[in-house]
Amino acid sequence: MFDNVSSTLKTTVCICNHLTNFGIMMDWKQHAPTDNPFLNLISTVLLLLSCFCLFLTEVILTVQRSVERSPLRRSVERHRNYCLFIAQMCFMLLTGGYKNVSCTLCQVFGGVIHFFWLTVFAWTVIGGYLIYICLFQVFLPKSIPMMKFYLVGYGIPSFMGKKTLLVFFLKIFGFDLKTAMHILEET
Repeated sequence: MFDNVSSTLKTTVCICNHLTNFGIMMDWKQHAPTDNPFLNLISTVLLLLSCFCLFLTEVILTVQRSVERSPLRRSVERHRNYCLFIAQMCFMLLTGGYKNVSCTLCQVFGGVIHFFWLTVFAWTVIGGYLIYICLFQVFLPKSIPMMKFYLVGYGIPSFMGKKTLLVFFLKIFGFDLKTAMHILEET
């Protein structure tokens, strides 16, 4: 949302308070202040700590060769960790301190964050699928091509992001979403 009173022709003031800190996400009674500097500091410190630990995890798993892991499982873990690192950095960098940005830039920030968190969830689902396979087949089959995992890990989040953009543009141009869905169902 944007603030019509504070916005000018050159900048749009974003009044998006749901991306400010993790304290708001955990507040089920909706009493947390959105601009609490302590919650913002804790969110930033914990995101930095989490990113550092992800980096350290990748370094240790790359250097350590004593643990036998299948290359497929390791590749899935690596993609999940990379996407999680990027998602956390985007959440920290793109939402902090950017209250006076253009409306388009605010929407781009939201789209980037949305895509990377969806990729984290998709790669986590793939990791769960590999664990499921290991439990019932004991060993991973050698015939699972990594391309299928790329399609799920990056393709499904891209598809969902495109659907979100479609709904967003339909709303901007004044289309009624119920009518648009009815038209899509008929075709």
